[in-house]
Amino acid sequence: MYCNAITTLSIILFIHYNYLQSTSLSIDIKAIDLSEDLNKLSTQNDELILLIYEVQDIDATLNEPLYSSEFTLDSKTNRQQLTTGIHKQSNLELLMLVLERDTERPIAQIEPVVRIHFNELIEAQANNDYNLIRKYLGNEDILGTKRITLPISRPTEFKLQGIQKMDRYTYVVILY
Repeated sequence: MYCNAITTLSIILFIHYNYLQSTSLSIDIKAIDLSEDLNKLSTQNDELILLIYEVQDIDATLNEPLYSSEFTLDSKTNRQQLTTGIHKQSNLELLMLVLERDTERPIAQIEPVVRIHFNELIEAQANNDYNLIRKYLGNEDILGTKRITLPISRPTEFKLQGIQKMDRYTYVVILY
């Protein structure tokens, strides 16, 4: 318990220090409960895709992402820290999507579908409409979406959580 408190405090200090030092938006994603840890036949890890778009008009299609990343989280490596290159003091409205990759399909094939159908996909995820998500993304899953308004004046934390294919998942995301 004492070691966890020290580790948590050191992470908080690291994030606040980096917030003060960096002009780029950074993201810390920590898996509290992986989406692929219930079934013994599953991979026991989450292969994630993070996409960040600028939203200019909610009814329009999106331009190519300002930032994209692919990474894997598991029980041993449950945290990923990313630097986006997006200036955190700019006046932007962003849309962040976190997808779980369940196939070997490259991000170059997944991202354009997300970009074109983002409104339908966000609504489908909010309504647990797995058939509509499958229509557009096949076996890939949407774990969460978040609208972000820049500039940010301090580190911001939120959770992405839900149930995907009968397995609960929780991620803590910190923007700094």
